[in-house]
Amino acid sequence: MCVRPILTDGLVGYLSGLSTGSEWMDEYLCVNATVHGTVRGFSNGVTFEGPGAGAGWPVARSGQNQPYHFVHKTFTLVVMAVIHDRPKTRTPIPLIRVVMDDEDKTVLFGVFYTHDGRWMTVIHGGGRQILSTGWDPEKPCQVVLRHDTGHWDLYINARVAYFGTYKGSLLQTNSISHIQFHGESGEVAESSHLSLFNARFYNRRLNSKHLRWLMVGEAGPKYDDGSSYSASASEEGSRGDSSNSESSSQKESEEVSFVHENVSWVLLLLLGLWGFAALY
Repeated sequence: MCVRPILTDGLVGYLSGLSTGSEWMDEYLCVNATVHGTVRGFSNGVTFEGPGAGAGWPVARSGQNQPYHFVHKTFTLVVMAVIHDRPKTRTPIPLIRVVMDDEDKTVLFGVFYTHDGRWMTVIHGGGRQILSTGWDPEKPCQVVLRHDTGHWDLYINARVAYFGTYKGSLLQTNSISHIQFHGESGEVAESSHLSLFNARFYNRRLNSKHLRWLMVGEAGPKYDDGSSYSASASEEGSRGDSSNSESSSQKESEEVSFVHENVSWVLLLLLGLWGFAALY
């Protein structure tokens, strides 16, 4: 029996399937992401196909109630990704970008994937960095972006792949507008084929322990035709060792709150009896 843990402490957003042809539904605070281009929805995510396909999540766009006001200080974004095809050219393809509300729509931080199976990060004013951590076509992987007062971390399959600090003043003069998944509307880019699913948004820092828990029993994309990917494949989606190591100061010992789906009372009883017997 599959037991799937869900971290609930600090969870404020969950993007599932398409609610309409133009929105990727947020099941928590109903701040839906707006989709554009060729997008196909399934029960727990979306597939982007072709140039300009993507979704913008207006987590802090000016002029609305801003239920995600905390993004300017701290947040953790967890999403499962399947890159179906390798890019045909050397131009990196955007996966996730944190976009500011200035006139130029400045990308504060971005995660890209390259034609040779590598991840790339871009931080405003700090250039780009090709990471040693890699990806493989058709293999699900967990991608985590964490922000903490100017400090940015990228985790791939619960392992730190990048950490850096934004040293500019943009956050003092402007605000984060939205999180962009894949292409912007009207953006001319190489045709690509990407699925994102089980996107979760937290109002706090998650550590590597939390991320490993989230990967346990992670379900793959559930397509309408009944096809899916093996959950175990997500553990193999990162081919290289991380280019940075997580410092000891980043290893928090926080209490973790989970709920478990489809756990029978019989199993809980057996586990309790086993633990009691182990004491004697």
